[in-house]
Amino acid sequence: MHKSSQEKKRNFLETVELQVALKNYDPQKDKRFSGTIKLKHMPRPNQKVCVFGDAYHCDEAKANNVPSMDVDALKKLNKNKKLIKKLAKKYDAFVASESLIKQIPRIMGPQLNKIGKFPTMLTHNDSMTGKIDDVKCTIKFQMKKVLCLGVAIGNVNMSEDELAANIHLAVNFLVSLLKKNWQNVRALYIKSSMAIPQPQPMMNNDLCYDKETLGQYYDGYVNVTITGVPCQRWNQVSYINFDHNFCRNPDRKVGGPWCYYTDSISQYNKSWDYCSISLCKSKGASGCSKDNGGCSHNCLNTQNSFYCSCPKGFKLGRSHKKCQDINECQDQGICQFSCLNTYGSYQCRCPKGYRRNGNQCFDIDECQLSRKICSHYCQNTRGSFLCYCPSNLTMSNDARNCIANLKPKVKIECSRDYIAVAIAQSSLSNIDRQDIQLRDSSCSPIFNGTHLVIVIRPLYSCGTIIKHYSNSIIYKNQIRNRSHRRPSPITREKTVRLAFLCSYSNQGWVGIAYNPDNKPLTPHNWYKGTGNFTFLAKIYPTKEYFNAFPSSAYPLPYKLNQRVYLELGVLTSDPNLRLFAQNCLATPTMNISDALNYWIIRNGCNRDKTIKNHPSKSAQNFRFSITAFSFLSNQPLIFIHCQLLVCPLRSNSSRCALGCQESIDISRRFKREHSQGEGITANVVSIGPLLKLGS
Repeated sequence: MHKSSQEKKRNFLETVELQVALKNYDPQKDKRFSGTIKLKHMPRPNQKVCVFGDAYHCDEAKANNVPSMDVDALKKLNKNKKLIKKLAKKYDAFVASESLIKQIPRIMGPQLNKIGKFPTMLTHNDSMTGKIDDVKCTIKFQMKKVLCLGVAIGNVNMSEDELAANIHLAVNFLVSLLKKNWQNVRALYIKSSMAIPQPQPMMNNDLCYDKETLGQYYDGYVNVTITGVPCQRWNQVSYINFDHNFCRNPDRKVGGPWCYYTDSISQYNKSWDYCSISLCKSKGASGCSKDNGGCSHNCLNTQNSFYCSCPKGFKLGRSHKKCQDINECQDQGICQFSCLNTYGSYQCRCPKGYRRNGNQCFDIDECQLSRKICSHYCQNTRGSFLCYCPSNLTMSNDARNCIANLKPKVKIECSRDYIAVAIAQSSLSNIDRQDIQLRDSSCSPIFNGTHLVIVIRPLYSCGTIIKHYSNSIIYKNQIRNRSHRRPSPITREKTVRLAFLCSYSNQGWVGIAYNPDNKPLTPHNWYKGTGNFTFLAKIYPTKEYFNAFPSSAYPLPYKLNQRVYLELGVLTSDPNLRLFAQNCLATPTMNISDALNYWIIRNGCNRDKTIKNHPSKSAQNFRFSITAFSFLSNQPLIFIHCQLLVCPLRSNSSRCALGCQESIDISRRFKREHSQGEGITANVVSIGPLLKLGS
């Protein structure tokens, strides 16, 4: 090889390659190996190495005339696969600053790792030139889809001793990675870039077979039995699917390799015999028998010698007998986040918000894991999650629950010639802007993209009411929905009522705005009935009926058509009682006798079409839900009052057992049941207020 390189010199430095042919290895089934080792002598001194560095390393790279790129230059690639592949093709290897290497997958994506050129870490304590030399001295063995490997182990300018040192180190490391060590090596070739491959001496497998394995891995070309009869093809007469007729010993017969043969009686009779192959006389057999050959782990005999090998996760030291732990974590692409080296192996670790599966970290979707993690909407992010609210709600301080913003965002401007009112879009969510007007329906608002703008010019137009006082003149108007005639006393459409005024005095003009529906409210706690039992009513946020709203949360803001989950109950230690909701009606005030009311349940019959019954935990509870509504008479609050009955659990004649009774007179029914003394108790429980959101 040296002679051929001297006879015809090239215009470039020829590389010396180690070419390996493997055997008894199935790339589809067997686990593919991968490993790196640092050679004693630099095989390719002309390799191009680029530095991904911070400000300190970029300055050092510039001083040492080494190509470098900072964070801004990497961001310009914009994860473009073509640009990243072009960059990887330009350089043979990369090193990166310690502070930058963790950002590379986020900035550049996984392309460098897939290509096999993920950067090596460079700390501020390392010498840049020394680290680059180490990268140039490092070679990598990686099993792919074929049984051939090739790595650069030197160049033609190196001496024979330097080449031999690199070859011995590389071959021993490769053998330690293989599943069956030397039994997986078919051939080794050494060649320069332009020279003919030089085969390395291997065991003559045709002459003998190994004693330890009884020739199980024999792969010679003897194809006759010990009596001289030709062998048959294995796949013609055997379950062993060999496509040749050479002698083999797949079942480890004591006599060594054998084969099936053909006699004169039958063409395929599955007769077999041993082949004329002798047992190898290994000169190194005594090497492993004494003190394990000095090997710390595995010792294997060959025909003329023996060698030491290491299990997975270890490599041979300088003595080629002691095994040392491989620090897999030095390969920066082996784990997605952090890596912990262990004796003979390693562990990949994942940060909070991720789960580990093998060496990969997968994001945990907290939104799917727990639907109660956010009160309204949940957006999964990498390693975390984000709660957000509808446009008419605001996020609370805990960043998980949405709360109502009762005061609309309104700006008013009072001028000598006009009155201008601007309402933020977030205060009018889910409202048809075409359905909004002033007192005079001919005056309509204008939407500028962020606000709903209303201009009154001149001051007395658009139905403005003028009030004269001793020191001022006040102009009043109101923003509201267009009037629609409806036969029902309720609506599930959002109502807008926003009054505003401008007061003018001799000193100039000032402006204020108020919403009559957003007056200060005092939360109304649950009302409990008096009598032998304690009645209660609760409202829950979801149909799972978990964690009812506390009293401090009232008034509860609800959007129109949003489902309200109610639970009625009686507190008693007697399990032989049952609860029955006879009547439920809604009023805009705490007064149950208010003239304006709406029946939800009457005489045990569902009057509201949106009622849904839900399973209760016991007979002493009753659960149902309705969709939220509002009264048309400009009332922002809703109180729900329910008349409850407690009856014997197993009585078939009680009012609870009769269920819906359309024709019953409520007052007479109560008098009759009390006079009969059936142990029936009636009471009224109220809950509220509920606040119509955005009213």
